Amino acid sequence: MKSRLLLPHKYKKYGWIIFVPSLLFGLFIMFKINGIEEIPFFKTNVFAIMSHQLFSNKIYFTFVENNITDELILVFVTLGAYLIAFSKEKVEDEMNYFIRMRSMALTLLFVIITGILSNYFYI
Repeated sequence: MKSRLLLPHKYKKYGWIIFVPSLLFGLFIMFKINGIEEIPFFKTNVFAIMSHQLFSNKIYFTFVENNITDELILVFVTLGAYLIAFSKEKVEDEMNYFIRMRSMALTLLFVIITGILSNYFYI
């Protein structure tokens, strides 16, 4: 079965190479294992639509100093998961294709429901 939406099978290996280390590093940072909290090298000025510090006024459309370690980890985890999920299997058949399309439809439904509920419950 031909599918233009899927990547070649070799990208699944690259996805695992990116996904596993970035997920482990993210868990180290999240739970502060071995004293790793943030990487000082990644502290930089970023654009903020709204900045609000404790006991200060809100400032709109400004640059603030922020450590982007967590954002970079999120990008690499997402990229690795994308490469794993959207790579072809060695043997791609109709059942595999059906399961993949059904899971994409359920994921889209979940994203829509989460987007709607986040407007009301600040998820």
